[in-house]
Amino acid sequence: MKQYIFIILLSIQCIIITQSQTISMDMVIKCGDTLISHSILDNTKIEYVKKNRMAYVIIHNSPIDTIEIMLWRVLPIISNHKIYFNVEGKDDNKYKKLIYSLPNKKVESYDYVFNYDNGITQLYVTNEANTRLFLFNPETQEKILFADFDDIIQSTIGANDVMVSFFEILFINKECAYVALCYDDGSSGDGCSGYKSFLVYKSGRKVDITNKLPLKVGNNERLTNHISRMNFVSSDGKYIQENSYYEIFANPSRSGKVNRLFDDQFNYISDLLLFEPQINGINVQQGTLQNYFLKSYIDADDPQKRTFSGFSPAYVIIPYKFNPTLELSMYKAYNNTLLTPNDLKGLGKYELGILRNLIFAKYNYEFNSEFYQAYFNLYEFYGGIYYGNEKKRKSRVKDVSNMLTDIDKTNIKMIREAELLFR
Repeated sequence: MKQYIFIILLSIQCIIITQSQTISMDMVIKCGDTLISHSILDNTKIEYVKKNRMAYVIIHNSPIDTIEIMLWRVLPIISNHKIYFNVEGKDDNKYKKLIYSLPNKKVESYDYVFNYDNGITQLYVTNEANTRLFLFNPETQEKILFADFDDIIQSTIGANDVMVSFFEILFINKECAYVALCYDDGSSGDGCSGYKSFLVYKSGRKVDITNKLPLKVGNNERLTNHISRMNFVSSDGKYIQENSYYEIFANPSRSGKVNRLFDDQFNYISDLLLFEPQINGINVQQGTLQNYFLKSYIDADDPQKRTFSGFSPAYVIIPYKFNPTLELSMYKAYNNTLLTPNDLKGLGKYELGILRNLIFAKYNYEFNSEFYQAYFNLYEFYGGIYYGNEKKRKSRVKDVSNMLTDIDKTNIKMIREAELLFR
């Protein structure tokens, strides 16, 4: 009983949102040191809060079960009025999976395991040999073959002792998936000695796109390691955002990260501003992903105290929707490039506000708005990306008017004129 009272009090600490298909995209949900994730599935609010090593599943502010935390990121899946918590937690040394029935509010356990990508486009499983990819129906537990990599793996392995496994799977749409294979010949310790990337189609066609992903780091520099991870796909399936980590053989100090934008055939379009999203929830309405909820922080707390294993009072969760036009325009504005009317085409009031305030944020402007603090703290240039306590955030500035370039001022004027259309 005391445990339930504790949970209810914790949930009151968080901002309560209206249960409707539309949410305010500039909302800020304060985590304190308890809220782990926040999701909305067909107007059902689902949260996880924690105390010590225990996580509490809460639906509409009512606790339904507890799990021992194994992962920070937990995304629920909804199907036929049932919510599937594909939670990698431990219960009596067994993986624990939960099904919550919305009509009768009943909780059941199940044993099978399935996977999902960031876009929640398809649910899938792979076979133990890591050669086949299946679509998966959690209700019937039916598996439908989507792609078979046995021919590619066998031809690559040859006479060499090479282990091959799935490294990353991201469905661009229901007919096509990005698949990265990890090749381990034992030379890299616990990691992968090489990667191959494919576009795989439901028809069975596989296109090797490995040569489309290499980074250009310098004329005489050689990469010792390069890992690409695909974060987001645009709602129309035409653009993919990548976060890439690289190491340079002769100059380790120049190793780092970069975000890039590709089209659906993985033709390179542009670099983007660097940020590493930590997905802490999703908003799905009638089977369509509306937005993600990303973990960030506000400036009220010293970010030097933050760690990846814990929370601080400054941690927040905010909505984020991947918009390639906005990301490209932000990259141009940050790099002091004149925007064109085409760069603003299709941007609404919310996106235009982010783009305009980005110009102030690049000079470390101190926002009064907690949302803009949290939004730009997602990006390396403003909030920094921290590893332990190594990196310090630059001091905020209350007046940046004397720092703005002529291009900045022109861009701000153009954005303000576009914003007038929404008043």
